[in-house]
Amino acid sequence: MLENIKTERFTFCEIISNSWEIVKARFAALFSLTVIIGFPVAFFSCLCGYLYGYGYFPGATAAGFISSLLGAVIYVLLVMAIAVVVEKTIEGESIAYGAALRESYSRWLDSLGTSLLAGIIIFLLLLLLIIPGIIWSVYYAFFLYVVALRGIAGKKALDYSKDLVKGQWRRVFLYFLGFGVLTGLPAALINAVCALVLPGLLLGTVVVQILLAAVSLAVYTFYCVAATVFFLNLDYLKAAEQAKPIGLKVIKG
Repeated sequence: MLENIKTERFTFCEIISNSWEIVKARFAALFSLTVIIGFPVAFFSCLCGYLYGYGYFPGATAAGFISSLLGAVIYVLLVMAIAVVVEKTIEGESIAYGAALRESYSRWLDSLGTSLLAGIIIFLLLLLLIIPGIIWSVYYAFFLYVVALRGIAGKKALDYSKDLVKGQWRRVFLYFLGFGVLTGLPAALINAVCALVLPGLLLGTVVVQILLAAVSLAVYTFYCVAATVFFLNLDYLKAAEQAKPIGLKVIKG
C-alpha cells in the first residue's frame, strides 16, 4: 500500500487522501485503539465537568485537572499505537490493535521522557522569545513518531525530527496547520450546531458532552494518521537520499 510514499514527495492533498484510504482499510484496529485508550479519559473528563457544574462534587475541579493530565499522558500511547498501525499498513502487514498497543507500550516511558524534554526546551524558548519557541515546536513536531517507529528517544529523537524538518520548515508548519484546521473544523461545526439547536440544559448533559467528545476523538485519530503518513514520507525520502552515492540526487515529485 502507498508504494510511492518512498519515492515521491506527497502534497497536502495526497497525504489527506492516502490517510483516508488507511483509515478505511484499518478502521477496526484504529477504532478499537481510540475506544480503548481515548474514550475512558474523555468520559471521565466529561463526568467531572458535569458533576462540578451542577455542584454535585466540589472536588471535581481537581479531578478534572488530574484527568486532563492523565489524558495527555495516555494520549501519547494512542498516538504511538496509531503510528504503528499506519506503518505496518503501508508495509503491507496487518497488525491487530492489541499488538500495536503492546509495541507502543514498550516505548511509552521513552516517549514520556522525550515529551518532557521537548516541553522544557520549547517552554524555555517561549520565555526567552516567543518566535524561537514556535520555530522549535515545529522542528520537534515528529519526535513521538520517531520514538514509536524508530526506537530512538531523548535528545536524539528531537534531533532526528529536526533533521527531517530542516530545509522545509514552512511546509511542515503549513501542513500541520492544515491538518489541524481540517480535523478541527468538523468538531467545531458540530459543537456550534448543538449549541444553536439544543437547549442549554440538554447541551450541558453528560450524554451530549460525551457524544461531542467522541466526535473530537474520531477527528483526532485521523489527524494522527495524517501526521504519521507525513512523517513516513519525509523519513523514507530522507533515507533514500542518504543511501544514494555521492553526486546523485533523489528525484522527488
